[in-house]
Amino acid sequence: MNQRYQHTQRGRLHFILIGVTVLLLALAVPQAGVEPAIAGGLLMAAAFSTALAAMFARLTVTEEAEHIRIAFGPLSLLSRKVRFADIKDASVSRSSLIDGWGIHWVIRRGWIWNVWGFDCVKIEFEDGRRLRVGSDDAKRLAALLRERSGAQ
Repeated sequence: MNQRYQHTQRGRLHFILIGVTVLLLALAVPQAGVEPAIAGGLLMAAAFSTALAAMFARLTVTEEAEHIRIAFGPLSLLSRKVRFADIKDASVSRSSLIDGWGIHWVIRRGWIWNVWGFDCVKIEFEDGRRLRVGSDDAKRLAALLRERSGAQ
């Protein structure tokens, strides 16, 4: 497999999630007089917070033969592939605080995959869809996507 580009951006929000986990675990301690059902719920919430922290600690973009792979990690349950042939254009852009971080769809802006910061690459597809990929290496990523897709 021909691999020329791989870049990982590390996030910061997972530190907040780890803090939430510690708080939830402290609240679930039986000596604090917490009912067992509530303690169980707090432990489940702590486990969920830990999983989110592991999924959204970093975002890696990897060039592969016919596509790029975008993956959150180190617990990489969330990833997607973008075929170069489907890209109409790619440009350096900025997301806003309202756009937030994570994976979600924003009205009139399309999907965003972002782990931290506001620099991103806006990918426009031949069928009109849009995807923004957060990156602290946006210039190189946009140049790669334009080159590999034949976009102007």
